[in-house]
Amino acid sequence: MNMNNELWSEIVREGKINQSDEEINVFDKNDINTILGTMDYFCTSQTYMRQTFFDLTVAKFRFFDFLAMGIMGRNGDDRKTNNTTLKVLVYSFRKSGYNEKKMIDDLRYTDYDLDMSWRDIEIDLKEV
Repeated sequence: MNMNNELWSEIVREGKINQSDEEINVFDKNDINTILGTMDYFCTSQTYMRQTFFDLTVAKFRFFDFLAMGIMGRNGDDRKTNNTTLKVLVYSFRKSGYNEKKMIDDLRYTDYDLDMSWRDIEIDLKEV
């Protein structure tokens, strides 16, 4: 099993444990702004930001599903540029015990220019 499959399996497994099948994502407007603000800070492409907005507000994907899709290749038009953002989001989600609300607080209060632990996450860019 390659690293993307392992990371995908972890995110989906732990996400399902921490959220019932009946729940859709729990984000309000401020939460979405926090996610998009983080993405913007890390120079995410506009295509990926628009897709994220759609996925989390219109389609109402659960966050772990959204991350899993990104890990396996659906992270916009420029995987190399968008990979930094994806790593930060995956790291924050893990750090927050796979809990969306805790992750939002983490994104708001953690300076990921100082805490660079997210760099240890490996996502294969060649695999789409």
